[in-house]
Amino acid sequence: MGTPTTGIPGPVPPAPSPPEPVAPAPPRNEHAVATPPPTPPTRPDWKHQIVERVQRRRRLLIVLAALLVLYTVFGFLILPLIVRRQLEKRLTAALHRETTIAKVRTNPYALSVTIDGLLIKAPDGGPFISWDRLYVNLAAWRIVRREVALDEIYLLRFHARVGLDKKGNLNFQDLLDEGSSSEPAPPPAASAPNGDAAAARIVALDMALSGKPRDETDRFIAENYDLDDREALLDEVYAAAGG
Repeated sequence: MGTPTTGIPGPVPPAPSPPEPVAPAPPRNEHAVATPPPTPPTRPDWKHQIVERVQRRRRLLIVLAALLVLYTVFGFLILPLIVRRQLEKRLTAALHRETTIAKVRTNPYALSVTIDGLLIKAPDGGPFISWDRLYVNLAAWRIVRREVALDEIYLLRFHARVGLDKKGNLNFQDLLDEGSSSEPAPPPAASAPNGDAAAARIVALDMALSGKPRDETDRFIAENYDLDDREALLDEVYAAAGG
């Protein structure tokens, strides 16, 4: 039998470290709302951008189309009525003669005006001035340069009646008189005080020097001059003439 052997003891394991203290969890609030995590920034969708651009251009085209329709309606339908009424009203007031217009047409794109059937009556009721058609076309390219010029104008069947009335005056003499009276009259020349007396004194002195008797000079001065004291003037004149 063999001899028993004594075993060698192994290394002793280290003692376990005490557990770290754990902080108590905060009390849970059952009414708190959970905050969602922030979403990462996303790149704008190019399809959405194209749709927005198309919508903006569509709105702009709608506004422009509406303005074009309003301009067309006003230029072709409303403006002729305004022009016709204003012309009839203003020409009647300026010429003191009844003025009528059959039709007015305007073209807002060609910048033209057509006046058909104008009739201005004379004071006796007959025709004074008339025409069948007047067409006026403005030069649009001149307006861009801030100039007003006519590109085309023609007058069709113009008639004017000029005559004399029973008194020998022209049938538009009132217009001529009104035009001359509207000009500012020159201020009247300042007359010398006692102008009649000065002229009468010169005439009386000439007659006295010519040997005219006083009574003849007195009659002439009385007929041609308005004097307050004719006798005193004659006394002065004949005393100066030595008569």
